[in-house]
Amino acid sequence: MFDRCLIDLRPDVNAVVSPDKQNDGLVPVPAGALQIGMFVAALDRPWLDTPFAMQGLLIESVKDIAQMRQYCQYVYIDPLRTVGPLAVRYLPPGSRKLNESAPQASAAAAAPETSPPETSPPRITTAALQTQRAVAHQRFEQLKAALALPDYSRSPSLMQRVFNNFRSMPGAASWLESLHKPDPKIEQELEQLARTLELPPGIRLTFHPDLVSVERELQAARVVYAQTLQVVDVLLKDARAGLPERLEQLNGVVVQMVESAIRNPDALLWLSRLRRQDTNTYGHCMRVAVYMMTLGRHLGFSSQQLEQLCTIGLLLDIGKLRLPREVLQKPGRLSLEEFALVKQHVHLGLQELALHGTFSQEVELGIAQHHERENGQGYPCGLGAGEISVYGRIAAIADTYAALTCERPYAEALSSHDALQTLYEWAGIQFHAPLVEQFARALNIFPVGTLVELNSGEVAVVCTHNREHHLQPRILILTEPDKTPLDEPCAIDLAQQDSRRAQPLHIVHDLPPESYGLSVHDYLRDQEEG
Repeated sequence: MFDRCLIDLRPDVNAVVSPDKQNDGLVPVPAGALQIGMFVAALDRPWLDTPFAMQGLLIESVKDIAQMRQYCQYVYIDPLRTVGPLAVRYLPPGSRKLNESAPQASAAAAAPETSPPETSPPRITTAALQTQRAVAHQRFEQLKAALALPDYSRSPSLMQRVFNNFRSMPGAASWLESLHKPDPKIEQELEQLARTLELPPGIRLTFHPDLVSVERELQAARVVYAQTLQVVDVLLKDARAGLPERLEQLNGVVVQMVESAIRNPDALLWLSRLRRQDTNTYGHCMRVAVYMMTLGRHLGFSSQQLEQLCTIGLLLDIGKLRLPREVLQKPGRLSLEEFALVKQHVHLGLQELALHGTFSQEVELGIAQHHERENGQGYPCGLGAGEISVYGRIAAIADTYAALTCERPYAEALSSHDALQTLYEWAGIQFHAPLVEQFARALNIFPVGTLVELNSGEVAVVCTHNREHHLQPRILILTEPDKTPLDEPCAIDLAQQDSRRAQPLHIVHDLPPESYGLSVHDYLRDQEEG
């Protein structure tokens, strides 16, 4: 079922108009020819590359038209959902060809009427979009409320804690593993999770407790992160020079990355936050790999499956190295032809890897499908729900989150909280909804490295998660209540506060990076080096 995107690796870079969109009855229209009443069903670029959060928009004002013109050259309208005098059932076949003089919808008003389908697709108005966002916001708030409650479902017993401490010692893991029996309650929870996520039978979930503190793991994580960054940097700078040797090196660092993530994933999350200013391809791929491993570990994937997730994240954009540099580094909006070219990086990457290495089908699927979407509006194959593997689904979520939380030519970086809420708005439309929820649980509402404001008015940065009290992490307080920076930051565990404190501290909301002149980057680096 998942092979459809692995067979034809020779796409036509000149194919500007998507045949799939034409087959769906959508009509290409220049953004400059948009009129009030037209329903925009698809764009000439991903919706992620625009400020339009939801797919599908009924043009209701001049402002809507102006925004579309700002971000798109052409859009695809759906005649069945277009309203007012422009409402036609079908446009003439000749008008569906995109050329220099693309047709205006008004010119097709004389098209012959055809009996509409028994059930027309729902029209999405601005009010409807606001309602959808409100529902997504409500679901996100429900998740936050659930995370505010103590969670002991995967809390290890005293004997398990002793087991975990011994397991982290060299040479003891295999012997202790033979004596350890999984908790039946945790096993039952993981089996239910596997059914909810529609995982294939070959994936058997297991529980991964934290084996060491984040402070202890930072030392090892810093080394492997730097090694991986160096290997990926060299690999992506010249994908063809010594690729087999570099892929072998990559396999070695992937194993070490997974070992670090299993011991404590917060260390790699910390380091990826520290390097968030790296907006180049290899920096993005590193973050995607860390996010994919973090989600996979949270779900209970095996070490081998985590290695596959890490490999997917590191290599999913390798095809971009065969694209013109001036296109990849273009600061402004891409032309229609340039965007069509960029979309080929998926196939180009698979071609390159097929020439120089042997990868599992899971890795190939993850790379091939990281731009596919549940509603069939992704690329390169337009796969829909049920056709995308769990590896492709995870890659899509992690890749999008990494893009949303970094500066882009067309949008500012979102805070982690806002990026997760945006994913919730797209859940069930572009992304697999149960996986989006698990992704938010894995990273937490306030991920490691997030700047937050406390109920006292003080500003702090999240240092490490609490697996039992999700919204009570360990933090580093950076300011006084009046936002005056402290001479020495103060560390505090929100889950273990002094009972004599008159007003227990809690997080009110997250803050954008650099709020109140605070450089989270500097504080994180100080903690890392400390």
